[in-house]
Amino acid sequence: MILNWRGLSNAIQRTQNTTGYTIETRFSDRIPQVTNLNTAVAMMGIMLYCEKPAGPSSGSITDVASNTSYTYPLGQPLLEIFYVIINSMRGGNPGNLWGTIAVTDGAGTESIWQRGYDHPVTDVKPTDYIRLEGPSRALYAADDFSMNLALWDSDDPIVNGTIAFNPFDYDTQYDVLQQKKLNGPGSVWVEYVAISDGLYAQISVLLVDGNNEDFPKVRGDISTHNGFGLSNLFHKGQNDGVNVEKTAPIPLSRSVVAVPTTNTLSVVVDLFVDDQEIANGTVKFQPLFGQSEKKPVTGQHGKVEVRVTWM
Repeated sequence: MILNWRGLSNAIQRTQNTTGYTIETRFSDRIPQVTNLNTAVAMMGIMLYCEKPAGPSSGSITDVASNTSYTYPLGQPLLEIFYVIINSMRGGNPGNLWGTIAVTDGAGTESIWQRGYDHPVTDVKPTDYIRLEGPSRALYAADDFSMNLALWDSDDPIVNGTIAFNPFDYDTQYDVLQQKKLNGPGSVWVEYVAISDGLYAQISVLLVDGNNEDFPKVRGDISTHNGFGLSNLFHKGQNDGVNVEKTAPIPLSRSVVAVPTTNTLSVVVDLFVDDQEIANGTVKFQPLFGQSEKKPVTGQHGKVEVRVTWM
């Protein structure tokens, strides 16, 4: 129980805050006595009672409640993956990239990029970024997690490997930007950070005005910075813009970003319709659990609205 303290406390948080997550299916294999949320909470209570801090043992509930020096943490250990970049390829250059990138954490396995053999990303070269398309939920770093990459260039393998994280390893580091290289017949770089105390932001960007058009073709970039690195949410070049209805959300490749509770989330917007700038600027959001906020970003010929909900 002591060895699984962090994992259990975070599992209780996830059960309350994450749709579809249950302690029964995710944690009972590690502590067989934990069969439901009530049991987990009771066991946490026993541990807290046994480990109560030194000091006067007497005191009413009112005294404890009025002790404003004690605060309950709202964040939890989270993982943010900033990018995967092709370093070298054995096959053609440019090549046809397909395969999978997935993360397995305490809540299961989450795909963050996937392409089939028959529908690859074409014209891929070394130094190209793989545009991540997830996660769709928070990635948890309280327990072990692994990043699993199986990437191919047509019939030639690039890499098939894993980056593993164990919070109990001697050299494990939280809140330190990591760049890891995976080698195979080719190679890739992965940049990520394990955050010791974070919240995750659910982000959407609504088109308010796109050059006075009702269904404009939007291109450009939307990215975020969490104090450690840059995560790209939207990237469309000159010839691959996407049609967006006025007042509708712009389709993002990913919309969930992990942010340390002590940092600020910056959302950087640079968007165009045809050759007309519709939004250019940066808006910042403070991590506040359970709160939602929206801020405008304007351009010479338009406007968008960035919305963030903290979870």
